[in-house]
Amino acid sequence: MSWKSSLKKRIDEHKHCPVCGISIPQDKEFCTIECRDKYQGYDKKKKRGNILQIVLIAGVMIVFLVVMPFLQNR
Repeated sequence: MSWKSSLKKRIDEHKHCPVCGISIPQDKEFCTIECRDKYQGYDKKKKRGNILQIVLIAGVMIVFLVVMPFLQNR
């Protein structure tokens, strides 16, 4: 018997909650409803931040495209 198989016998197949890190069964995503809600809140904030970043970059590009021709004519 190899050390890997003996270790697998002692530790059941599991994964960890992405929020708190507690060991959970393979078929579950989160350990509690609170952790699921926290994760969804983080995900919402992250998406909102990504959209804001894209809008700001597009705004800066538009400003440069509008302002640069005026500066070159001087």
